[in-house]
Amino acid sequence: MAELKKITSTSNPAIRQLAQLMKKPKLRDEQDLFIVEGIKMYQEAPRGRLIATYASESFYQKHRELLPADGGPLTLLSDRVFESVSDTRSPQGILCLVRQSHYTWRELLGEGTAVEGCVQENARGTVEGREQEVVRRAVKGRVQEAARGVVEGCAPEGTQGAVEGCAPEGARGAVKGCAEEMTREAVQGCAQESAHRQPLVMALENLQDPGNLGTIVRTAEGAGVTGILLSDTCVDLYNPKVIRSTMGSIYRMPFCYVTDFRGTLQLLKRSGVRWYAAHLKGTDAHDQQDYTGPTGFLIGNESRGLTDETAALADYYIRIPMCGRVESLNAAVASAILMYEANRQRRAVTPLFPPLS
Repeated sequence: MAELKKITSTSNPAIRQLAQLMKKPKLRDEQDLFIVEGIKMYQEAPRGRLIATYASESFYQKHRELLPADGGPLTLLSDRVFESVSDTRSPQGILCLVRQSHYTWRELLGEGTAVEGCVQENARGTVEGREQEVVRRAVKGRVQEAARGVVEGCAPEGTQGAVEGCAPEGARGAVKGCAEEMTREAVQGCAQESAHRQPLVMALENLQDPGNLGTIVRTAEGAGVTGILLSDTCVDLYNPKVIRSTMGSIYRMPFCYVTDFRGTLQLLKRSGVRWYAAHLKGTDAHDQQDYTGPTGFLIGNESRGLTDETAALADYYIRIPMCGRVESLNAAVASAILMYEANRQRRAVTPLFPPLS
């Protein structure tokens, strides 16, 4: 095995770069890099985005078996040098450079999402655009299933044409004759089969606390959120304190910073997302709304909340019921309550996870 490179001076250019990347968001953006610390963050880092790994001498002596061969270039640092660049009081002894992720606002809507609305897309695709698929399924052995669907919703002529002859005329007649039935099935399928794929977006305006943002990102992954939209006045998601709070979710949760925050909210609204704002003007409790469709929650600054202009874009104002004299909750706590209420409703429609034992 080749001898590992070792750095023992804090004046080394690589160490200076690490120290600057820890502190300066602009430099992180310019170099398209960020730093993560700790064995968990290292192990979960996507190998294709892992640029370099740095380990303290004491960590390497005790845990070298935790460093796989595909972990990128490895450089040893003396314990003193490692402590000088670490952002934690008790460093675990490993950090790495990772390439930043980049997402568009469309990717915040989640995988398999119909941007114009699940029901419209499913209904249109099923009723208007699936004639050939219906014929192919009937011809290739799905006769019984096709017959059952046709018999329940179509006239006998359509049944005979689709099942016995599979003639184009019969298939077209069956599809058009079943439009109402299949549209209803599309609506039910949207709820039963794709509820968890519906957009669930967190929109954060001027959030400043790194711990809050990191907790929201981590909770968002657990709750099944499809993406996070941030105003460009929010704290940097690649801030080391945010990174630690995400506990690895930073690698998997789509997010997007935008300059025109309200314009993007309106764009997503036109794409079918309904915006909900926890607001003092809210009349309904947060668990009295339906979040199984395309949903977005608006979360504002920790002390000032949402700006009036952003709050005005909400489709609904909701309130989280509270006892005592408490007027509001911590931004991360309120976000978690809303995200998991949406998660609860969507699990009631279609199970997302195996049953708890």
